[in-house]
Amino acid sequence: MLQGRIFMTHPTKAIFYTLLSDFANLSGEDALFSKKDVEACMDRIEVVDFDQTILVDGIKITPYRAGHVLGAAMFMVEVAGMRCLYTGDYSRVTDRHLSAADMPPVTPHIVIVESTYGTQLHGPRETRERLFTESIARTVRAGGRVLLPIVAIGRAQELLLLLDEYWAR
Repeated sequence: MLQGRIFMTHPTKAIFYTLLSDFANLSGEDALFSKKDVEACMDRIEVVDFDQTILVDGIKITPYRAGHVLGAAMFMVEVAGMRCLYTGDYSRVTDRHLSAADMPPVTPHIVIVESTYGTQLHGPRETRERLFTESIARTVRAGGRVLLPIVAIGRAQELLLLLDEYWAR
């Protein structure tokens, strides 16, 4: 079992238990951790604010907003004057419910970033949103129903705000 310190933002801590417990339950015997492991972590979580620098054994750690989902953070880690920015998904585009990722005030020497869609080209946001809302409107006007199986946290909120904006026009 992990014995180190656990740092996360306030919003991340608010959803941590539910998300990871659900993941452990759905993973079955192939799970990397159990619900009991998640429970054991809860008391060890140390909540940090964005832009708050913490010092751990001479290592400076500063979280910045990643702009991906509520609470998502990029971490600038500085060791012996070398700065590494580590992040999972991030977004430099403000959307309806989140601001864009922060630009740290200092330049990192190294950047480590998740890259699932790193080679993907997405069409313009306005075009994707127009196609999405028009498709739903067509279906609803024809008497149909729409079910959106959304797996990403934050995506559901963004799509609901987009649809609300569309129907308000």
